[in-house]
Amino acid sequence: RHYFDENERWLVGVLKDGKRAKVLTFKGSPSDAARSLVGSLEGAMMIARSYSDAARFKAVSEGLLAELGA
Repeated sequence: RHYFDENERWLVGVLKDGKRAKVLTFKGSPSDAARSLVGSLEGAMMIARSYSDAARFKAVSEGLLAELGA
């Protein structure tokens, strides 16, 4: 659990900085966005591993980055 908490804490800071600099866009709070990103990436990783298909993870991660405007 500590691993995920630390990743979310770090990502909240990145999202805040990115939104302030107008290089990232997202709805809701940085905390909610960080939780959504971490959960989505972890889920995508599990599914990609179960299918032995890295392209599944790549598609999700690229989609998430596009939604952020990154």
